[in-house]
Parts: sequence; structure tokens; C-alpha cells
Amino acid sequence: MGILSLSLCAAALPTQPSRDMIVIIAAGQSNAVGAGKLPARQITSPHAFVWRNGIWLQAKEPSYSRGKYGPTTRFAVKLSRLSGKDVGVIPCAVSGTSILKWQRGQKVYENCRKKISAARAQGYKISGIIFIQGEYDTRFADNHDWVHNFLIFAKTIRQDAKNLYAPLIFAQLGYDPEDGIHLWWIQLRESQPQAIVGRTPPVMVQTMDLEKFDGIHYAQRSQDILAARLANAMWSKLSQEAGERLADQ
Repeated sequence: MGILSLSLCAAALPTQPSRDMIVIIAAGQSNAVGAGKLPARQITSPHAFVWRNGIWLQAKEPSYSRGKYGPTTRFAVKLSRLSGKDVGVIPCAVSGTSILKWQRGQKVYENCRKKISAARAQGYKISGIIFIQGEYDTRFADNHDWVHNFLIFAKTIRQDAKNLYAPLIFAQLGYDPEDGIHLWWIQLRESQPQAIVGRTPPVMVQTMDLEKFDGIHYAQRSQDILAARLANAMWSKLSQEAGERLADQ
């Protein structure tokens, strides 16, 4: 694999990534989009890509037209280093979205499904999903249905990705911005482990130790740490699946 680069400009790239590229769907709200200040320099790689306007481009923050510094690029770079393969991320996250917006038939979800279909039409297979969401739903005392709705999302996104056993890695809510008195936040965070169920259970990564710059959004360093945790968890699942396939041969 090529050497990682710290650069301000795009490195020279092949016209297309490899056809066996690992393709990951990224969904959720503002911490998935990114709200932190863009650094002067970023870690990039010629093996990390992002889907934009129907083509693959070198991954570089912001990964979203209205985003700032998020986890997408560092996630792709880290997963590429772990796997030794090209990694492409389909960015679907939308700031300020509730879990209900991520249900089939909702505009946010359907826009994501269109991107998935377009990438698949070019011959790319979906390998997994990452999901960073939940802050919006802490506004409501009746957020007990978050786990139920998240599991519906997990089922439908896998169906639409045509990969029913795609690893799904999600980030648990971080610390309460109101320092332990925001009961609805605590209620939702403590319910999230209940989503780790099923034949291919979602995997949850912890974020309680990650610094935020405004009580809600992760700072740059925290985004880098979160990206690494998501990538490590994803590669653990993908390599486990690969080993199981080999064992069955």
C-alpha cells in the first residue's frame, strides 16, 4: 500500500478505485457529518475514497458540502491501513436528524438509498455501515423507542445494501452536556446496549471519554479517535467474516 501523506491538496489518484474496494455507508447526524474546525493539514491516502455526485474522489474533510471536520476521512484511511485495500465511504449523514428520519420512506433515508443503488450499479458491493446518531432524540422524554427504530434501520439498510449480514458499527452517545442532570440523554445512552441483538448484532463503540467543543459536537482530536475506533471495530468484523468464509470452503 502507498505511504500515507499529510497534504493540503489532492494526491494523484487512479481513475477508479479497485473493484474489490471495501465500501462503507456512513449515516447519522451532525457528529457523523462533522462540526469541528478544519485543520491546516489532514492525513489522507490514495487508498481512501468518498462517494460524491456519482463518482469516487479522494477522501478529504469536509466530506459533506455543509460539513466541517468529521470522522469520514480518518475512518477510511485507518480501515485501508488495517485491511490493505482501497476503502470508499458513501456519506449519507444529515445534521439534526432524528432516528425516525432514518426509516424507509423518509427523505433522508431515501436519499441514502439512491446513493447506495448508484454505487452498486457501478459494480461496487457494500461491505458495512457506520452510524453516529442519537443526540437529537435526547430532546424528548419518550425516546424509549430509539432502540426499536434503530433496529428497523439496521434491517432495512442491510436489505437495501443487498448484504443482510453487513457489519453495522454505531457510536454510543457521549457524556451528558448538562453534566449528569439531562435525564433524557442518560436514558437514551443507557438504553443503547439493548440494540446489540440478532444474528449479526450491531457493534457499539464507546465515546464517553471524547472531548466536545460545545457540549454536543466532538472536537477534532475526538473525531480522529472515534474514526479509529469505528475502523478497528469494522475491520474486526470484516476479518472475522472472511475467516469464517474460508473455514466453510
